Amino acid sequence: MTEDERTTLTEVERLRRKARGDRRPTSVPLSILGVVTLLGAVSAHVFGHTTAGMVFWMAAGPMCFLAVAAYYRLQSARIGAGAGHSWYLWTGLLVIPLTVLAPFWGFGGVTVMAFTLTWLAVIQRNTILTICAISFGVVGTLEDWMVFETFIFPKVASLASWNPSGASYSDGISTLVYGILGSSLIAASLVARRREAVDS
Repeated sequence: MTEDERTTLTEVERLRRKARGDRRPTSVPLSILGVVTLLGAVSAHVFGHTTAGMVFWMAAGPMCFLAVAAYYRLQSARIGAGAGHSWYLWTGLLVIPLTVLAPFWGFGGVTVMAFTLTWLAVIQRNTILTICAISFGVVGTLEDWMVFETFIFPKVASLASWNPSGASYSDGISTLVYGILGSSLIAASLVARRREAVDS
């Protein structure tokens, strides 16, 4: 390989990395998912484990994917980067009937969101987004099934000689879980954004 060929390959790789960094393929979905999850914490505080709380997560999935699609669409029109919005657009539309049917299968909107985001991350070969989507799905599904309120936190409370009970306790744990989860996703998006800035 000649020196000119090496230089050309190096420049092509640099441009490829810059284009990927400009698309923000990891930080944008994570930041929007994090904000939606924090809204889920507010929903848990206000509605708790009620029908209204379930409806929030049924709407959150499509809202999340369509918001990502809208961001990429605007970015593509503005600077020519951000390809891939159609994936999120069609996924957001597909999630609507899935979130409606999910309760009949014993799942909630969180599980549907996590599964579809994981699928998107895998086909995009985005390791960080895949890990975060799976983590979101595991924690969110456990909370949806009230595992934290029923098993984990009562054991921790008993070790601390504290015996909480009642609906306010349950709703408070749900708010705490979604608050920590949403904050973690936003923190991960900031780390990913720094990596994308380096690539670009």
